[in-house]
Amino acid sequence: MSKKKAKKRPGYQKKPREAQKQQNYLFWSVIAIAVIGVLALIWWGSRPPKSSGASASAEGMSMGPKNAPVQMDIYTDFQCPFCGRFERETLPKLEQNYVKSGKLRITVHLFSFLGDESIWATEAAYCANDQGKFWPYHDKLFNSQAGENQGAFSVPHLKAFAKELGLNTKTFNDCLDSHRYKQAVLDARDKASQRGVRSTPTIYINDKQILGAQPYQVFAQAIDEALKKK
Repeated sequence: MSKKKAKKRPGYQKKPREAQKQQNYLFWSVIAIAVIGVLALIWWGSRPPKSSGASASAEGMSMGPKNAPVQMDIYTDFQCPFCGRFERETLPKLEQNYVKSGKLRITVHLFSFLGDESIWATEAAYCANDQGKFWPYHDKLFNSQAGENQGAFSVPHLKAFAKELGLNTKTFNDCLDSHRYKQAVLDARDKASQRGVRSTPTIYINDKQILGAQPYQVFAQAIDEALKKK
């Protein structure tokens, strides 16, 4: 009997090839995702420290790495004119020259003792922090000083600052009107008093106290001396 040749079904040779293509595609997709993940981790770890991520509490608002060799504590009031000069002229230089290199961690303690507008301004700064805008709002307040308890930091003005900075005004206004952070403001003030703070600005570089808005060089020298001891 003659044997009939088996007929090949349509697509007989194509299915293994398609399967191999799919396997290759999946393999290289996994490799690509893994590479992207590694690059993302490298980028994340190499970012310079930023002035963000602060939390509203009696512990203050910080910038710079927690394990920085030098710690600076600044006790300030938003209405204090000498604090304003320090915050505008000296703080940016310290951040640029020491914080970004990881040598210094700065913690700003809001010692709101000059009246109601100091308290309202600090409450507003904490509300801005809820939206990740503490430092822009902090800068706006110090750039808007106009005498103590003369209306510069009235509630309407504080709300206008939030709008100008692009915050969600409804969320901000609800926070401010409800006095959500009133107790945090009072706790911060009490804690500063317990440390012996009586005026602003009072600044500690590790355990060394410096009073007043001294020139930048005074703080730079104190930081450099503290670094040599590490």
